[in-house]
Amino acid sequence: MIDIKQLTQDKAHLVELWKFLGLPEAMPDISLWQMDYGMDMIESGFKTLKKLINKGTDVRDVQKFLGKILHNSKLAKLTPEEYETYIAPNTGGRRGTGGGKDKQEEAKRSACGTGGSYGEREFADFCRPFAGICRNFAGRLPDG
Repeated sequence: MIDIKQLTQDKAHLVELWKFLGLPEAMPDISLWQMDYGMDMIESGFKTLKKLINKGTDVRDVQKFLGKILHNSKLAKLTPEEYETYIAPNTGGRRGTGGGKDKQEEAKRSACGTGGSYGEREFADFCRPFAGICRNFAGRLPDG
């Protein structure tokens, strides 16, 4: 059951936090977010939004941006602050989907030496001593 008095108190607290952090624009209507994400998630989302703005992230629509932060962190089952810490190294400085895949592949290639995935390189190293044996053996097979 939803406690309306508690939601009202929490909303008043969030309005104060919004003002204290000096976030741009007026605070968006967060009534549904309170029920979907909870007080702690929203507080963490405010802090994350403030950090991103301080870093120079271009935030054109605060409500959409904050909604995206809350939605993505809920999907990852992390708080917005934990999610931002988790996602930042994987994006290579870019926000959005797939930003870190190229850097991860590059890191794999550099760790393995010359190109190829780690498994391919390991398999090639394992098979190298057998290459001469296989060539000699293949020459002795009867036609058939």
